[in-house]
Amino acid sequence: MAARFMLSLICILSLSGCVNDEPKSYWSLGPGDVLPDFRIADFNGKVYDDANFSGRKGIIIFFSTYCQDCRAAMPEIEESYRKYLEIDRDKDIQILCIAREGSIEEVKTFIREFDITMPVALDKDRQVYSKFASSGVPRVYLINDKSITASYSEDIPSDIFQILMQI
Repeated sequence: MAARFMLSLICILSLSGCVNDEPKSYWSLGPGDVLPDFRIADFNGKVYDDANFSGRKGIIIFFSTYCQDCRAAMPEIEESYRKYLEIDRDKDIQILCIAREGSIEEVKTFIREFDITMPVALDKDRQVYSKFASSGVPRVYLINDKSITASYSEDIPSDIFQILMQI
């Protein structure tokens, strides 16, 4: 009976996490790697590419609108972003949130729901995402001012901007 309970609990817990259909070792981009060439537009029409990160530190967050970990972390990230903007009017960092999939309406609803002011782009066909990883969200990449990946994580730390300033 105890074994059946434990097996059931393990199954429930494994289903409650976000999308990660391959082992953690399936990262295409890791620490020390140069930021790959990419180009994507946000919902305001502004185009972002790897050149936007040249000479400045940056954060790239891949998320999904249905990922519970992404949904839980996004309000804290938005709050940290707003606090950072109050402190640093020069905005010497680049941040970009990329929805790994979903419809335009789903992502816009997510943006409204969480009152997101950070730049958000939709990578519907995973063209950009595939240059960073092969599976799983959330994915967070901290980029140094030489366009080198300094850190990456499957978690979105609430103090992400403080961490970025230390790299």
